[in-house]
Amino acid sequence: MKSEQTFIVDYAYGFNISTCEPNYVARARIKAGLRALKKYPDAHIILGAGMKEKTGDCGPLAAIMEHFLIEEGVVSQKIFLNPEGYDTVTETEAVYDIVLKHGNGRIICATSSFHAPRVWLIWLCRFGRMPRIYTTHLKTPWFEYLHEVIKITTDIARSLIKRIASLRFF
Repeated sequence: MKSEQTFIVDYAYGFNISTCEPNYVARARIKAGLRALKKYPDAHIILGAGMKEKTGDCGPLAAIMEHFLIEEGVVSQKIFLNPEGYDTVTETEAVYDIVLKHGNGRIICATSSFHAPRVWLIWLCRFGRMPRIYTTHLKTPWFEYLHEVIKITTDIARSLIKRIASLRFF
């Protein structure tokens, strides 16, 4: 009997423009993804950051994150690069297409604790999925929490509208 596929969605984001290396936030989020990979060694990692997200001379953000994962010992065959996405909603939509293309299955989202509620709610409202969450705690300034509260409301509204629009009534 074939076991269920597992996909770890890594919502790592952020880099140092002078070194083209992931910053503290991205490294912490990636570590959450690596913890999930230890528990699910057959899983694939899908990078939430898209290839369209340009980082100046550093190249696409997903490529920066892929390079870091490979340096951490993840084989490149386990990594799927997200070709789309420019915010959490569009990244999640593109990631969901990758999941469906590769057989569907268990979804695990790796991110920071303050970003996790928004990620979980987007998956639920947009696709009716309740992913498992692996988080890392970051020291987050209060204004980042305020930003998340604002983004949760707008992202949930966007996700629900898109989900309703995708339903066929006729």
